Amino acid sequence: MPANYGPALCTLWILLTALTGLPAEERGFPVPGVPYGLAHDGNHFWFTELSGRKLYRTDSRGRMQAYFYGNRYLYGIRFSPFDGYIYAGSRGAFYRYNPITGKQMDRLSVPVERVAGLAFGPGVIYLLEKGNGKVYVYSPDSGRILYSGDTGLKEARDIAFYRGQLWITEGDQGMIHRFDPSSFRRTGRLEAPSKTLRGLTFVKGELWIIDRDQLRLEPVFFSEGPNFIAGQEQNRSLLYRISWDRNLDRTLVVVLPASGRGQRVGSPMLSGNFDVTYLSDGTRVVLIRPGRSTSSKLEFRVPIALRSVDYLFSREDSPELINRKGCFIDVKQGIIEQKPVCRPLYKKGQEPAIPGPREILDSGVRFLDSVHDLELLRIPEGSNPAIVYSVDDFDPSQDLDDLRPENVQLEIFLETDR
Repeated sequence: MPANYGPALCTLWILLTALTGLPAEERGFPVPGVPYGLAHDGNHFWFTELSGRKLYRTDSRGRMQAYFYGNRYLYGIRFSPFDGYIYAGSRGAFYRYNPITGKQMDRLSVPVERVAGLAFGPGVIYLLEKGNGKVYVYSPDSGRILYSGDTGLKEARDIAFYRGQLWITEGDQGMIHRFDPSSFRRTGRLEAPSKTLRGLTFVKGELWIIDRDQLRLEPVFFSEGPNFIAGQEQNRSLLYRISWDRNLDRTLVVVLPASGRGQRVGSPMLSGNFDVTYLSDGTRVVLIRPGRSTSSKLEFRVPIALRSVDYLFSREDSPELINRKGCFIDVKQGIIEQKPVCRPLYKKGQEPAIPGPREILDSGVRFLDSVHDLELLRIPEGSNPAIVYSVDDFDPSQDLDDLRPENVQLEIFLETDR
C-alpha cells in the first residue's frame, strides 16, 4: 500500500477486498437432455426437452416435474395470457396444455411447416417458422394467418413479445434480436453469454434463456432504449501505479476513463493530498501536487463495469461525428500495454458518445460498443494518446490542450472481478 495510506484506510481496504472475494449468488439452474422452448406462467418455468419428448415444469430453485408428450415434435412454448394454457409449437400446428395437470388439451392446425416459437401480442399470436426466420401473424378469433414478414434470420429459434417488440433468438450465433412487430424492421440486438441459444422468456422485466452450451436455464442482464440494447455487464478494476521525480515542481494530471453506456467508471480509491476533479471539457482527472506529499509514488484503483451495447439508428437519425476520439484497449487481465487503438466518436444531442466505426446496413446505421473493449482515454482529434500530463498552475477552466504530456513511470493493470 502507498505510504500515505493511514491504518484506518488499510483496515477498510482489507475489509472491502475480503467482501469482493465473496462469490456472487448464482441464479438459474441446470436443465436435462436437449432443452428447447421456454415459458413462464407467473409461478413456474416450463421448457420442452426434445430427446425424451417431455414437457417440464420447474420452480425457481430447479425442482422439476416432467410430462411425457408422446410421439410428436414440440419446439417453442408460451403461456397464454388470454386463456391460461401453455401453447407449444410443432409441425404444421401448435398444441395447448393445461398448466396444472400438464395434459394436452387440443391441437390447432396452422399453415406453417415448423412452428419454432410463439409469442402473444395484442389480439394476435406471432408464429416463428423454423429454418427461415419468417414470422406469421395469426388471429385466434378467425383461426387464420393475417399476414407475415421476414426477419432474415435463417437460424431463428424462438420468439417472445415484450414491451411492444418482438425478441428472437438466433440459433448458434449467440444473439437475441429485437424487431418492430408491424414492419419487422430490426430495432436492436443483444449479445448473449452463450453461443447456442434456444428458448427465451421475460419474467417481471427479466430476460431468461435456455443456454444449450451449458445446459442451463439462466437470467441475462440487459437494458434497452429505442436505439440500443445493452447486456453482459462485467466488473473490472484498473490499478494505477505512478512514480515521479522528487524534484518535480509541476502539478501532475492523470486522465481517467470516461463513463458511457458501454462502461460505468467509479471513483478512484485513494486518500491523502490528491484531488479528483474535472477539466472544462468534462474529462475527469486525478491531481497530484508533488509539493504536498513526501512520497514520489501513488497507487490507486478505479472500479469499472463494462457492457456490450449494440446501437441501431435510421440513417436520417444517426449520430454525427465529433472532434474527439476514444482510445481503446482489449479487456485482458494483466498489465496494459499503453498503445490503445483510437477510434472516432459519434454523438447525438445530449446522449453519451458512441464509439465508431459505424456500419451501414439496409435497416439503418449500426454501432457496437463491445464488452471486450475498454475506452482508456478520450482525447481531442489530432492529439497523441497520453495518460499523465503536467501543468504549472492547474485551473479547472483548462482542457487537455492546455496541458503537456509528462514522462513519468506509469503502470496500469486490468484486474478481473473475483
